[in-house]
Amino acid sequence: MTDRWQDRLEDAFQAREPFLGHPMLPIPLRDTKSRTERVSTYVEYDFYKFMQEYEARGGFRGLSEVLRRLAILGAIAEGYKFDLDQDGSKESEP
Repeated sequence: MTDRWQDRLEDAFQAREPFLGHPMLPIPLRDTKSRTERVSTYVEYDFYKFMQEYEARGGFRGLSEVLRRLAILGAIAEGYKFDLDQDGSKESEP
């Protein structure tokens, strides 16, 4: 019985997908188009004001959507590839 959980643990460490949590109870992280992650950050006040103006001009639903769009545009400028829909709002695997 000991070999069984050790084999599962070794398989989890060798898996291509990373996992979170205790090593005995891995939670696989899957790469899917629908997967999103919440990310929090602090920004300078001037940048915050800019994002509010950008939100109003662009008709976005909130600052998080603005920040997401700006991050995608920055990543594209750095050479990363995204598969975007026509409106540029949905990304897939880079």
